[in-house]
Amino acid sequence: MTLALNRLLRRPLRRPRPLPGYPPAGWTPPKPEPRNGHGTAALTMAIIGLVFSLMPITGWIAVILGLLAFSFGISGMSRAHKGRADNKGVAAGGCILGTVVFVLGMIAMIQFFVIVNDTQHKLQDISNQYGGSSSKTCKFYNSDGSCWQYR
Repeated sequence: MTLALNRLLRRPLRRPRPLPGYPPAGWTPPKPEPRNGHGTAALTMAIIGLVFSLMPITGWIAVILGLLAFSFGISGMSRAHKGRADNKGVAAGGCILGTVVFVLGMIAMIQFFVIVNDTQHKLQDISNQYGGSSSKTCKFYNSDGSCWQYR
């Protein structure tokens, strides 16, 4: 009896085994990686949209990219505010630049349509000047006498 008691007393105390499916005591789960994709996508789309906004014929692409950059920027800032991302500045930059790209894209589109409309009217005037038969009649005249809008 004394021998068995001595073995029990000399044996180091063991921690009880954790229940299956539970982590051991003192264990903390690893921190998840930041999800920075939306902020990075916002800035990337805004920069690409800036290139497209400088050309009047591709203004519509800039408008689409500007809207996408703005929405991804808002989403990225929301993730950063909740602590799921750590690139709030990149997301804010994408959001601001996306707004600028949207406005520049709209200006480029308007400029493109004005150029096309002016070219059409100039070609029509040249055609009428050199004896081209036109079934259209002028509805409004400019101050210089040229036709502004045809019927």
